[in-house]
Amino acid sequence: MGAIVFTMLIALFAVGLVVGLVVMAALAIAGAKAATLAQDGGTWVLEHWPRRAKS
Repeated sequence: MGAIVFTMLIALFAVGLVVGLVVMAALAIAGAKAATLAQDGGTWVLEHWPRRAKS
């Protein structure tokens, strides 16, 4: 009985570890995309705003 419980705990730990890694990877990818979008947006504003302000 103890071995079964121990195996289940190991399995739960492994699953939790994998889920945690997947969530962290997803957040990292989302963060990188958001940073890229913000950078692109900032660049776009710098490129287009002076022309609009003058006209």
